[in-house]
Amino acid sequence: MSIPQITGINPTIGAVQGGQTITLYGSHFTGVTEVSFGLQLSSFTIISDHEIKATSPAGMNNVYITATNDEGTSTPTSSSQFSYIDQPIITSINPPNGSISGGTLIDIVGSNFTGTSSVTINGNQVLNLIVESDVLIKATTPVGSGPAIITVTNVAGSTSVSGFDYISPPLITSITPSQGPDSGGNMVIVAGTSLFTTSSVYCGSNLASFIIDSDLQLTITIPPGTGTVPITVINSVGTSNGLSYGYVGTPTLTSLSIQSGSTNGNDNLLITGNNLSQTTSVEFDSQSVNPLYIISNTQLVVTTPSHSAGTIDVSVTTPGGQSNSLPYTYVNPPNI
Repeated sequence: MSIPQITGINPTIGAVQGGQTITLYGSHFTGVTEVSFGLQLSSFTIISDHEIKATSPAGMNNVYITATNDEGTSTPTSSSQFSYIDQPIITSINPPNGSISGGTLIDIVGSNFTGTSSVTINGNQVLNLIVESDVLIKATTPVGSGPAIITVTNVAGSTSVSGFDYISPPLITSITPSQGPDSGGNMVIVAGTSLFTTSSVYCGSNLASFIIDSDLQLTITIPPGTGTVPITVINSVGTSNGLSYGYVGTPTLTSLSIQSGSTNGNDNLLITGNNLSQTTSVEFDSQSVNPLYIISNTQLVVTTPSHSAGTIDVSVTTPGGQSNSLPYTYVNPPNI
């Protein structure tokens, strides 16, 4: 009889609570009286002179498995090293969201990942599972929807966390208002869906600052621009449709057809200037009246309201802002 020799074991890892069946390969196993995992004795069955089936006892860290017969105890080597592992711990998922179509590469960070046999998201196996280290797993998400539960399983057990959300590309349904001054700076409400994870908003090719009000609404600040441009929203999984936003030039006034009129009002006043075609109101000091009719982008007619005697300022308002003002004098009608 010779001293036992262990040339390999399978598997090389097991749960800290023990209970796994470990196969020992080697020689001179006939007559073995003890099998130990470190200092812990194990129950075992001799299959042949070259094979033993042992049940791992509870333990921790790395130990050497040894076999003993009447001639002595096997020499611990790297071929007989056994590692105890605990159940996985998940501390973070990055990124925390991805497309409902799947295909998002995620990092699962934590500990006790050595020996991971399965990773699922809402019960579906991930794709391209790679255990990079004891603290990092890389995987590709499968198709899914809604908030998801990620579960990591090794021989010691499973751990689940709710750390991932499936999201759709954003969709814009309306923008209010849909016009504004070419100088920018006005606030616009963007309504739609899947807006909660918005990362950027564009007006044409220009970035706009924004506030996420909810998954259904953004408030954006329009940057300067010209013409008609699409407003688009981007999140981590895609880009929205675009809805048109029109930049309107600031109105300017150059002349009034008459410079004075009766305090009774009701005079037709021709106003000449630029960017007048979208005039929404004409201001006589603090009084706002609607245009009688808009002739062109450079002219409109308004009926003067009644006002006390004196010189006041006349200006117009469009989606492009408020114009400069021109003086208009109200005079009392003659007494007869």
